[in-house]
Amino acid sequence: MRTKAKAAIVAAAVLGSLAITAPAQASDNVDGCDLAYVPSGEVYGETDSRSYKGRDLTLYTGKIFDAYAYAAITDVARYDKVYVQRSMGDFNMHSKPRHPSDEYVRAVGGGVMTCRYIANWADANVADYAESGAVRLQTGEDNRSHAVRACVKPTRAKFKCTRWFIDHY
Repeated sequence: MRTKAKAAIVAAAVLGSLAITAPAQASDNVDGCDLAYVPSGEVYGETDSRSYKGRDLTLYTGKIFDAYAYAAITDVARYDKVYVQRSMGDFNMHSKPRHPSDEYVRAVGGGVMTCRYIANWADANVADYAESGAVRLQTGEDNRSHAVRACVKPTRAKFKCTRWFIDHY
């Protein structure tokens, strides 16, 4: 009986520790996202990209519904972070896309919301690819869009981003 009781205590302790750590790990990977995943059914196109410390960073935006944006990195290492950021406020769209400064987006756009994903072992060693969740691109109001950009923070390196992007009508 004692062996079964000890096994039950150990199992409860393990399950209890999983219950404590699982939500923290999940929230780390959906921090600030409008959606914790990239919605299917939308066609995405490359909007901007850059290379930094051997990582290829790309901002993808919706091309049919223009509803969401996400970021992805290739040549990824475990614990690399990939972000897609969006302005809290929205901007008027024009006939051509715009690329405002960081200062302008933070001042006029009302601050920035960051959606983050931390690359895991499988991202680095199997897929060699990691992507963030999604942030809303257009607001649903006529001719209004959030500013969005992609960022990367490789392990033991600085945070670098693409240009801000405001969609066009």
